[in-house]
Amino acid sequence: MRSVYWNLIRGGNILVGASTVYVGALMVRTNFSYIDWLLITLHAFCVATFMAAWNVFNDVQDAEIDAINHPNRPIPSGQINEIQAKAVGRAMFLLSILFLLSAMWVAAMISDHLVSWLPSVAIWFIAFLLMFHYEMVIPESFMLKHKGLIGNMAVSILVGIVIVFGAAAIGGWKNPLAWLVGAVAMFVNAAREIIKDIEDEQGDSDRNTLTKKIGPEASRGMAQILIL
Repeated sequence: MRSVYWNLIRGGNILVGASTVYVGALMVRTNFSYIDWLLITLHAFCVATFMAAWNVFNDVQDAEIDAINHPNRPIPSGQINEIQAKAVGRAMFLLSILFLLSAMWVAAMISDHLVSWLPSVAIWFIAFLLMFHYEMVIPESFMLKHKGLIGNMAVSILVGIVIVFGAAAIGGWKNPLAWLVGAVAMFVNAAREIIKDIEDEQGDSDRNTLTKKIGPEASRGMAQILIL
């Protein structure tokens, strides 16, 4: 059962995502105090649980599509039902907020660097807006998931901004190297999202993907341009 939840939250992807928080911090400096390590680690857990929540919500929304494209995923394969998955997603999202608040407490009460740390809150909120407007199918949402390249870029901005989030953990959100490395991650991930849409074209009946707009060959060319 443990492996079911690991697959549901896409544990491997989460480990990679959380590790980029440390990469972002290393863009700023390499001599960390124990308080720095604590703040960076809290940010890494914040990212890990946020990614877990997004991955679960994505699987819930895509349950019917995954029955065609990815039938071995936990929900379409019947290993876990949607109610259980939603509970996991909500728990992970709450944990992400708690880790962020814990980092805020450390920045305010132990390190006395709350002002320089506050951009972390803004970055987290941007990530939340991206998740909301990408996943939620409600009138208040832009429903970016169904809008092709714009949706691909929304997910990719989240990937890139994690590196800046790591830099912000120790007050270095203005560091240009962190932004440049984040931009590299963003464009590479955008290419990956396009390739995934090409692979999932058959099951993406309710999404107006870039592949449907310009065809798989042109989409593949766009992915190559983004990687370059």
